Amino acid sequence: MDPEPVHRSMLALDIGASRWLGLGSDDPNHDLNGDPYRGWAQQALSRILDLALQDSGIASVQIERADRGGHVLVLVAPEVSTARLVAPLLALLVRGVEAHNQNATGSPADGPGRLQPQPRLRVVAAVHAGEVVWGSGGWAGAALDHVVGLLGAEAAGACLAQSGRDVAVLVSEAVYQGIIRQGYAGIDPAGFQATGASAAGAGIPVRVWARVPGHDGPLALPAPPTEQPARAPVAVTPLRPGAGDPAVLGRYRLLGRLGAGGMGVVYLGQDEQGQGRLVAVKAIHRHYAQDGQFVQRFRREVEAARRVPRHCTAPVLDAGFGERPYLVTEFVNGPTLEAEVDAGGPLGGWELEQLAIGVAAALTVIHRAGVVHRDLKPGNVLLSRFGWTWRRTRSASNAEPGPATDHR
Repeated sequence: MDPEPVHRSMLALDIGASRWLGLGSDDPNHDLNGDPYRGWAQQALSRILDLALQDSGIASVQIERADRGGHVLVLVAPEVSTARLVAPLLALLVRGVEAHNQNATGSPADGPGRLQPQPRLRVVAAVHAGEVVWGSGGWAGAALDHVVGLLGAEAAGACLAQSGRDVAVLVSEAVYQGIIRQGYAGIDPAGFQATGASAAGAGIPVRVWARVPGHDGPLALPAPPTEQPARAPVAVTPLRPGAGDPAVLGRYRLLGRLGAGGMGVVYLGQDEQGQGRLVAVKAIHRHYAQDGQFVQRFRREVEAARRVPRHCTAPVLDAGFGERPYLVTEFVNGPTLEAEVDAGGPLGGWELEQLAIGVAAALTVIHRAGVVHRDLKPGNVLLSRFGWTWRRTRSASNAEPGPATDHR
């Protein structure tokens, strides 16, 4: 039986270009593949990564390290969010490379007055999340090919050459849209620039996002593809002030309606104190807000929902219990299972099995937290974006815990 694909977040690193002090070319596009000091530089990069992982709080049992074609590759366990790779791990890597380069002036050698030169590292980092398969030779799959392929993308070399900095970061479209743009990595999305790269093994241009820490201003990078097929986003309808829709709840500006039910209305909101991150805001109906017992039950359900692990559900981010009690969760910009099946037909094979496992896992952790969903149906299973956006990939669900946090 063929092994089942699993979802992993991954970081790939390489010495994309280097400026050697006293060791040869000062050309930022200098190819290191034939350089006898490449192994030395890779060892230095590996030590920097070890320290960054140690300081990031990611446990050694949560990662798998590999060398793929001379590139350093890190895969993390499912419970480690992709945001942990983007920040703080990348921030620690940048600081480590900068500290190394500040000291890259040489060290005393055996002979008097002689110096052993040190390499000045210039590093390309790529972050992606997608499906991989375990085989006899280790992890494999198109997602791994993609993240490693980004290391050699034209945009990577252009970032280093034009900025004069020592680290360039490329992230896939899925990571940018699902993590960075939503504010989960704590990095200003405006610091990233859209560019294009070829999907490994397919020759299909895909959109990726580039950032050079410490550099401000645009770079002359390859243009991104003009069209990027993606799963249909959640439908948002205009606010209805006449029906009592507020313009603001707490610190959240409401942009439109995501849905409504017997308990309340779910809005698309924007966190005005969190770099404009989009969120889902559920406000209970006004007549329920006057019912003290109902509000107390709502409070209990909010506290129970906070205990549910985030890897299977949209996590609770905030709540308010004023005149119009509300709950804020992570916004999942994807269709419901119901809408996906209506548009594309029934699921089958490993896609159906993956979905079933995801829903079962979500219910398991919800029940362990003492919560009963009470409204599990295809319209309440949200499909988030994983893998390349041009692939029609169905991910594990975000089955919302309890009516207090339903998005529908």
